[in-house]
Amino acid sequence: MRVNKAGHTCVAGRPALLSNGPPARHMCALAPGIAAGILRGVGSFVPSTTSPAAAVQLLYLLTDICILFGFIGWFVAIHQPVGVWGFVAFVLGVLGILLIRSSAAFPDVAMYPLGALMLEVGLNALAVAAWKAHWLPAWVPSLLLLSVIAGVASYASSDLSWLLAVSGVLFAIGTAGIGLSLRPLRRSRVQDVA
Repeated sequence: MRVNKAGHTCVAGRPALLSNGPPARHMCALAPGIAAGILRGVGSFVPSTTSPAAAVQLLYLLTDICILFGFIGWFVAIHQPVGVWGFVAFVLGVLGILLIRSSAAFPDVAMYPLGALMLEVGLNALAVAAWKAHWLPAWVPSLLLLSVIAGVASYASSDLSWLLAVSGVLFAIGTAGIGLSLRPLRRSRVQDVA
């Protein structure tokens, strides 16, 4: 076991998977990432017809803010190992969030599905890059990919609209998994890697 220039424990020259996570200064992404997952999970079961509508919109706004801050913090924490493709994925995801948030300004244009797809593609691509760099367990990108598949399938037929809730739950668990991947582990567990 050795420590690389970034201060991460390495095994055979590669960062040990979740051995000590990113440095503590990147912990600012942990809480928003987990909160985004929880809020998205709750939002999956709140009908859009719930009254008052302002409460539902506030839930969606808080969810998107947590997704944005968690996504930014996560990218800051892993930007070096994911490289330029990680950056492209990050930009795509941020643009997706911006489209989602601006969809109300253009009521005649269905911007939400496009924005959601852009966010999911960017998030999935970054998750795969992080997994390949040994910064994320494989179950996280797997759940995020299943979330995209369920979300796209939910638009295929009104009989499949229930898949949108499934998509939200898968997204919630995957996003929370990203947030959890940023937590520092106890020093004793890091030393056990050797």
